[in-house]
Amino acid sequence: MKTKRFIPLSYDLMFKKVFGDSEKIERLELLLSIYFNIPIELLRGNVVIINNEQNVKKENDKRKSVDILLKVE
Repeated sequence: MKTKRFIPLSYDLMFKKVFGDSEKIERLELLLSIYFNIPIELLRGNVVIINNEQNVKKENDKRKSVDILLKVE
């Protein structure tokens, strides 16, 4: 019998997969609603995931990345 392995949401790639998918934005809206105690009605349709990779502007700059970068309209 094959055992299943569970990967916790605290693992960066799993967090990005579950909450960073713009096709399933409802998950992120619900997380934000619960975490920040904002009524879900205010977030529905107003959350947009934007590019999570920050552009390097100078030669000496390091590449910056975040799990999820979003805008609430």
